[in-house]
Amino acid sequence: MIILIGCAVALVAGLLWLRHDDMSGVAFGLTSIGGLGLFLGLLFLLVGRLEVRGFMTEVESVRTSIAAARVNGENIENAALQVKVAEVNATLARAQYWNGTVFDLWYPDAIEAVEPVR
Repeated sequence: MIILIGCAVALVAGLLWLRHDDMSGVAFGLTSIGGLGLFLGLLFLLVGRLEVRGFMTEVESVRTSIAAARVNGENIENAALQVKVAEVNATLARAQYWNGTVFDLWYPDAIEAVEPVR
């Protein structure tokens, strides 16, 4: 959130500065950086939140696959699924970590409720 606010402030300050001084390179640079940062920040916000929602669906899919494999008792499939479980749990831990930082806005709070796959 701080990043988006900073970009918005830079954009507005640059636009106000350009309004008073048309040929200022600093004002043009401030406006460009603020506008580009705000655009990319909002774009990454949407894409990141969609990616995390998709990942939460993947976690449920892995849980279903593991339950089915345990019922069938297939050793080769179980070994492959354990590798997938490790990958999913690592990604989940990373998403839960970043949800508690300054990038909290990019990660939905629902990721905190997702339990690791066992």
